[in-house]
Amino acid sequence: MRKRARATISDISWLAGFWKARLGNASLEECWTPAAGGTMLGLSRTVAGNKMVVFEFLQIIEHHGGLVYLSQTNGRAPATEFTLTRLNAAGAVFENRFEDVPKLIKYSLEADGTLTAVIADFAGLRPQRISFRRSP
Repeated sequence: MRKRARATISDISWLAGFWKARLGNASLEECWTPAAGGTMLGLSRTVAGNKMVVFEFLQIIEHHGGLVYLSQTNGRAPATEFTLTRLNAAGAVFENRFEDVPKLIKYSLEADGTLTAVIADFAGLRPQRISFRRSP
């Protein structure tokens, strides 16, 4: 794992909003609150057909001069923790060296306004790439 990147929650405020994507026959939604109080809260939902197949409670929090991404799949505790390792004006990479899969979550805000999420595991499997569009 790379070294922790220094950042505050305002450095990732571009992630705030309601985002929608298609992945095969499923629709995905992520909703992120504006940065406030050292935290952004998120919710993710995947729907296939007329059935929700997975949801996640998400947080990005300031921690020891950097940011930590927390994910609770289907509401399970404890949350999986990913540490911010790279950051620029329109992209953030969070890594987790303890979990088997995934090991990396990357968000990039593209020039056309698309939010790209990449989820990868470092074990030779192909990364999953999701292109979100901002939704009203």
